[in-house]
Amino acid sequence: MRNRSSALSLSIAVGCGLVYIFMLAQVFGLLLVPNPINHWLTENLANTGHEVEYRVAVYAHDFLVYIIVAIPVAVVLARLRPINSWRYLLVALGASLMVQYWDLITDPAGLINLAKYWHFYVGLGISVFALPLTFAAVASVGKHCAPADPDRLTRT
Repeated sequence: MRNRSSALSLSIAVGCGLVYIFMLAQVFGLLLVPNPINHWLTENLANTGHEVEYRVAVYAHDFLVYIIVAIPVAVVLARLRPINSWRYLLVALGASLMVQYWDLITDPAGLINLAKYWHFYVGLGISVFALPLTFAAVASVGKHCAPADPDRLTRT
């Protein structure tokens, strides 16, 4: 029974990673492209010679969006048995990174070309660290908010 539960939890973790990337694609593709914040940043920072400030604002904005989208995924991952297992987080993160960077995995020339630019490393850092940081925060909050005896909720 334990192997079955573990296999189910691992499958859920893979599903969480795929749902996470799908949600990010939807948020960035449908909501943020026509967002007036992007237009304002471009008009007031990028087009006026403040390239560094523009990049900092965009990356901070992107990291915040990644964190917000990661919250429901982190909650599900934190609830998998055994509770707060980082193994499931790593499986979900691996699945999401494989989907997100599949073109670079299958085309090493593209990876070599992108590796020349520091923007790639910032984006990769956001992709790698947003879900684990959110998971750590959710696990920490869950640990402090959990009842002293979790079985008491199921006993009658």
